[in-house]
Amino acid sequence: MSKVVYVGALHVPHHRNAKDALLAGKHVLLEKPACLEVKELDELSKIAKEKNLFNDAELCGLGSNLSPNAVEEVIKSDILGKPKRFSADFSMDVNLDALPNSSRMINPALGGGSLLDMSAYPSVWAMLLVHRHPLNSDKDPKVLLTHQTIYPRSGVDSISSVTKVIWIFPHLLPKQYSLTIRDILHLSPTSRFPGHKDTIASFTTRHHPFHDGDNVMPYEANEVARCIRDGKIVREDATGGEQGGAEWVDMVRKEGPSETAKLVGTAGQ
Repeated sequence: MSKVVYVGALHVPHHRNAKDALLAGKHVLLEKPACLEVKELDELSKIAKEKNLFNDAELCGLGSNLSPNAVEEVIKSDILGKPKRFSADFSMDVNLDALPNSSRMINPALGGGSLLDMSAYPSVWAMLLVHRHPLNSDKDPKVLLTHQTIYPRSGVDSISSVTKVIWIFPHLLPKQYSLTIRDILHLSPTSRFPGHKDTIASFTTRHHPFHDGDNVMPYEANEVARCIRDGKIVREDATGGEQGGAEWVDMVRKEGPSETAKLVGTAGQ
């Protein structure tokens, strides 16, 4: 009998599905976004802790490979110095006009739009490189400005445009950092993190196809198995920060012009 449940459903029912699994005594690996609202994530964490069950979010292998940990070692070494700017762009080309109204990518009732679908990927690096930077003593940065471009046909934040978030980190220089979330046209996948001494830069078009029937899930499965073996209910790697990421996504969604702002979670149900 399975001991771990992978919740890979559409965005909106993640909490309900994960809660059912935890209450049934199963460990849970959640597809991104972990939940629709922060209070849903809080409830799942509480149940998992009470039952001593693993409950964490999947990030397409980021949480189970060595690159984030290696990057964090570079940051902590002070080789780069104080951060000057952070940018991460993990884009893809999506033709929204070719999708039916029922598509999860554009249907607001299913959590369509770029914010819920894509925010986890760049934000995990923002949490690692900026939020967890040794020089940052403000662990609750404020969102200063957000902007969402709306896809007219369905009213979700357009996957062919931009959701932009600017945070204030009063103890870092510069004090403001921005995060852009988009599935936009033909941009090269890049990450840059310049410091006043040196810069981490990654430019790549390498393509390493998976074997037939394989994907990144074996990495995630191995990591979950290790955590369960070691008695951990969450991962303790460099990509931590699901709670912090959920908080700003929750705020941006609820205060933004997208139709997904009307979605209500199922915490307590």
